[in-house]
Amino acid sequence: MSGASLFDAVRRQAGSQVTTVPLARETLIHLMHTLEQLVLDRKLASLVCAGLGFGDGWESTTRQLEKLAGPAAYILAFGERTAPLADLPGVTPIPVAAGDPLSGERFFLVLSYTFSALLCARRRENVSREPGTPSFDAVWSFDPQVVEYGLEWLTAYLESQTHTAALEIVHAVRRVLSPRSSDLLALSQFATEMIRFEEQLHQELARVERERIRVYEREALLSTIARAFIDLPADQIDAA
Repeated sequence: MSGASLFDAVRRQAGSQVTTVPLARETLIHLMHTLEQLVLDRKLASLVCAGLGFGDGWESTTRQLEKLAGPAAYILAFGERTAPLADLPGVTPIPVAAGDPLSGERFFLVLSYTFSALLCARRRENVSREPGTPSFDAVWSFDPQVVEYGLEWLTAYLESQTHTAALEIVHAVRRVLSPRSSDLLALSQFATEMIRFEEQLHQELARVERERIRVYEREALLSTIARAFIDLPADQIDAA
């Protein structure tokens, strides 16, 4: 599967079942953490496949995976730098070669008895690095069929790389678990967090706009005062 991409495979197989959405890095990381928090809050016994890709710092990544290893039965962590994860109980590192498309993709697949989801993102090329600028293309879904596409692709990837231990984990989990529709409570929790996040963004935008108006009014006042001094006769300027 040299040169293969999970992102491309899911889009190709899912077709109209998924929509590619441009996301800022901050939004993408928040989505990822929200899905992780669902596993933590609900203490789900599950299989988690995590693509570390452009991780937001190894310390925070390691800390998050360590927390997930509590409720999650198995965690498969894919990435170029997996050595720091070798000693984490419950985490199986999957080294990905530099230059492999999968090394640049961030993904999170969770399979449990009550909740299944897939989020996968790839960095856009030649985009601004300004905060808030959409710099990744992402797809995500709670559809069991889409999750199945992702799981089948990752299983084939493990087979092509001869990751025997990871394959044994996947096959053991698949004997008792398959992607299924997420329960309404999980979907509600996810939607609630997204609404809260969006409202927080609106509040921040409103604060920035208020500050912009204050700066504009201050500059306009200073400009008016400056023009008044310029228009004064020379003797009045000296007196002033």
